[in-house]
Amino acid sequence: MPSGISQIASGRRDALPLGTILRDYTLEAVLGHGGFGIVYRARHNLLAHRVAIKEYLPSELAVREGESVHPRSPNFAEYLEDGRRRFQEEAQALIKFRHHPSIVTCMEFFESNGTAYLVMEYEDGLPLSEVLRKRELEGRPFTEADLLEIAVPLLEGLQKVHQAGVVHRDIKPANIFVRHRDHTPVLIDFGAAKQEVAAHSKSMAPYTPGYAAFEQVGEGPLGPWTDIYAVGAVLWRMVAGGNLPTHGLNPVKVESRMVAKMRQQDDPLPSASQLGAGRFSVGVLRAIDQCLELLDDKRVRDCNALLGILLAKDKSRTSGFPDKQTNLGQIHGGREGITTDTLRAIDWYRAADQGDVDAQYRFGRLSALGAGVSQSHSEATKWFRKAADRGHAEAQFALGDSCAKGIGMPAAPAEAVRWYLKAADQGHAEAQFALGDCYAKGIGMPVDSAEAIRWYRKAAGQGHAEAQFALGHCCAKGIGMPTDSAEAVQWYRKAADQGHPKAQFALGHCYAKGIGMPADSAEAVHWYRKAAVGARVPGAGPSRRGSG
Repeated sequence: MPSGISQIASGRRDALPLGTILRDYTLEAVLGHGGFGIVYRARHNLLAHRVAIKEYLPSELAVREGESVHPRSPNFAEYLEDGRRRFQEEAQALIKFRHHPSIVTCMEFFESNGTAYLVMEYEDGLPLSEVLRKRELEGRPFTEADLLEIAVPLLEGLQKVHQAGVVHRDIKPANIFVRHRDHTPVLIDFGAAKQEVAAHSKSMAPYTPGYAAFEQVGEGPLGPWTDIYAVGAVLWRMVAGGNLPTHGLNPVKVESRMVAKMRQQDDPLPSASQLGAGRFSVGVLRAIDQCLELLDDKRVRDCNALLGILLAKDKSRTSGFPDKQTNLGQIHGGREGITTDTLRAIDWYRAADQGDVDAQYRFGRLSALGAGVSQSHSEATKWFRKAADRGHAEAQFALGDSCAKGIGMPAAPAEAVRWYLKAADQGHAEAQFALGDCYAKGIGMPVDSAEAIRWYRKAAGQGHAEAQFALGHCCAKGIGMPTDSAEAVQWYRKAADQGHPKAQFALGHCYAKGIGMPADSAEAVHWYRKAAVGARVPGAGPSRRGSG
């Protein structure tokens, strides 16, 4: 389901009435709905920014009475609760990827009305399925350049998902959202709850026919190769859209393909090499066909491998690169040809040089990281400042971090606070946390515990795990407020549920000592164990984004 769609869809009859207030949000429209839930557009009542809110409401297991959600029968109560826990796991998975532009951003998770809600960033755009349909009706089917514009960032994001041990399981054009502003894709609807609901449903499948690999409908282990099949089916759909007549554009179900194979009949799914001959390069078409192999051990094995194949011979996007841009002396390619980072750097520099504020920030990030360009913190700071001066919150936060840490410039704590404050006033959670830290530690300003608490609370309310832990610590120690052990436990739990090792340890300590709750040794061990595992996993727990 979409993280945000400008088009308002007709709602389900059991959708909450528009104008309903959920926590700090007022519902404005129904964006989408399906058998597992409903997505609303909403507005934050204090900050006035728009979000998308996904409500867990599996239609076969639950019914709404008024605003409350109840099991359809007592027999469904356990299944509904198991699905709700999976829905929470979806939020926990998404929060790990909240900094990747190709993965839907989870901002907050809460429970109300007998069910659960996932708050996501709202963006203006359309599902890829709708983009394809419109383009094909206008006689403008996707070209190879269009395909790569979607595939490259999508695979970069999916690689991060797979590295974290998560498999999406339902990649399809309807679950790839395309932003209007820059045509970049966002992978949405991870749908962890679908797996639990589908196990107790006769009609709901946790995958989409035609895009599901054989191991999903039959037997066999699921892994990155499962999502690779779905990606191949999406790319096949892009290629197939250029063929007339325009019927039969959806991939054939894998069951039908397997039956034909067992009967030694022709594959009912035309190959991409056949459908795209003369319009797409041979290498790209062969890569798509390899993704769609029925047996997983014959497929492309991971997203990086697929990216390498798709980009190996793609030089076209560098043609016409303005001479003045090469004066940077920074754009470079890899040993296997032009790298993904190089392509991205070229695209973002072009747009940044033309005044695109988001591109200015993004090119600053690439300069800071040395991704596709020579690493230069001073160059990064220059572009961050351009975007920050025009009100770009991410750039303001990045510039604040650069000032705070002396990256690309002399350290300037007071200047850091100024930029953090600008971003924080726009609702930027990490800037709010950073500002809370500045007040708590007297960085660039006198120590002010009450102000620190105020900013920690703002960031914590948006799901920032580090701020939630800090707020729990303040409640536990009576810093800037009266000691409140029960509230401390509440904030520790929120951060612990996001995988914050220190919060998990603190929560274990509270259970062990009976602080803010009855003592419970088993729960203490449970949280201590999670903290121990998280502490020894490299990169475990939340980390603040810096400018470099």
